[in-house]
Amino acid sequence: VFFSIAAELGQPEAAAEAILPVLRSSLKKGHLDRALGYWLPLATRRCTVRLEPTAAVRLGEALLDAGHPDEAVFSLRSALDAGASTAHAIRILNVARDLDPSLTRRAAVVALADPALAAATRARLTPL
Repeated sequence: VFFSIAAELGQPEAAAEAILPVLRSSLKKGHLDRALGYWLPLATRRCTVRLEPTAAVRLGEALLDAGHPDEAVFSLRSALDAGASTAHAIRILNVARDLDPSLTRRAAVVALADPALAAATRARLTPL
C-alpha cells in the first residue's frame, strides 16, 4: 500500500528504500516468494535502489522463472551496477544470454576482467 501511494505521488524510490529492509529480511529467512512480492513492483517501475548484487541476481533468476523477463533483466543489470563479482557476472551472463545481448556482453566483460578466471571459462566467455 505504501509503495502504491508513493508511486501515485511520483516518488516510488522513497517507498522503495523503506521496503528494502523487509525485502532483505525475507531473503535472509529464505522466503524467496515473499521477497519477490516486494521486489516485483520495484523492478516493474525500474526503481533505483541499493540492493546487494547477490540479492539482485537471486531475484532476477526468480523473476525469470516466474515469467517476468523484463524485470529479470532490470534486476540482473542492477546487480552489475552494484559491483557484481566475477561469480555473479557469470551467473548473470548465463541467465541473460537469451534475453539481452548487451547485458550478456557487459557481464562477460566484468568476468573477463578477473585475472584469476579459469582458462576454460575465459575461453568460453571471450567470444561473447
